[in-house]
Amino acid sequence: MNGKHTPLEDELPWMTYRAIDWLSHHLTHDMILFEWGSGGSTTFFSRRVKRVITIEHDPIWYQEVVNALEKRGYKNISLRLVEPVAAKNINPWYTSTDVNYTGKCFESYIKAIDEYPDSFFDVVVVDGRARAGCIRQALPKIKPGGYLILDNSERVEYKLGLDLVPKHKDIQLFGPGPYSGISWETRIIQIQNMS
Repeated sequence: MNGKHTPLEDELPWMTYRAIDWLSHHLTHDMILFEWGSGGSTTFFSRRVKRVITIEHDPIWYQEVVNALEKRGYKNISLRLVEPVAAKNINPWYTSTDVNYTGKCFESYIKAIDEYPDSFFDVVVVDGRARAGCIRQALPKIKPGGYLILDNSERVEYKLGLDLVPKHKDIQLFGPGPYSGISWETRIIQIQNMS
């Protein structure tokens, strides 16, 4: 980041510009949104949807986000910290590809969405850790016609999760985004009936 602006300060998702534009035009105030990975996206979504439920894994970042939310007075956000735990012989669905989390199990983090009924969310955003597992856990929770959003979807390590997704409308938005001089992909997938 350039030191002048951050996603949290600017209340922007750290996604491609094309994805931010799509979200600005398609999110509505009657939607309920779940996201793994908090930050500028959390406040961006809060201004556009009815309710945001966010799961964060990092306690230091969690506190920064909590402080920003309290300062700005957002009322429609539920932010929860669910840290990974040390474990051996971790099911591959519950692991992060980040080497900083080797030997850490994200099962509780991923399964936090199970507190909500199936077909509950209009939008589920996967932009945190253990993304393949998050995709798998999210699918039954998305309403028919709702959206699964995966940032950095070009990464090969997320293919395991993406292979589970029945696609009707799959929008691949590749290009640059804020806070970075590189291009990447944010994928928006409309989910049809999962039964």
